[in-house]
Amino acid sequence: MPLLKLFLDICLYRKGPQDLPASGFLFRLVLAAYLALGTLLLAPDVGWPQAALQTATETVMSLAVVAALLYTVNRPKRFLQMAIAWLGTDALISALGIPPLQLLAGFGAGELLGILWLGLVGWHVAIMAHIVRHALSQPLPIGFVVAVLYTVVSFQLMAFLFPAP
Repeated sequence: MPLLKLFLDICLYRKGPQDLPASGFLFRLVLAAYLALGTLLLAPDVGWPQAALQTATETVMSLAVVAALLYTVNRPKRFLQMAIAWLGTDALISALGIPPLQLLAGFGAGELLGILWLGLVGWHVAIMAHIVRHALSQPLPIGFVVAVLYTVVSFQLMAFLFPAP
């Protein structure tokens, strides 16, 4: 539970990636949870094999971006902490936010669903900006630019690689 609280504190901007241990074990644990949760959440819509492939692709893309960002500012030693924060907070937001959205979708609450989804994406972008700011030692506006660019490019790339039927 202390780990979940730490991820929640990062989501609430009270802590940063520097507060996480640079642990290979923790990275593997968070990576496994992220992959499992992502696959579980996508599977009802696209089936298990496709869900696993999409989740793995998105994970590789995320980790490549984390590594590239840290490389550009010559801080590769922060990779484990930033990757753990990036994947862990994403998994936490998904675990907390997606089920209520799916429940609302079952009731046909289209407008409310869109507003909540937009709010969740906005919060996720703000969390990524917070993580980027701390990991790269850059001002928050730089973090927001990186987070927005990542979000737009990743959505576009995933839509290109895995077009909707």
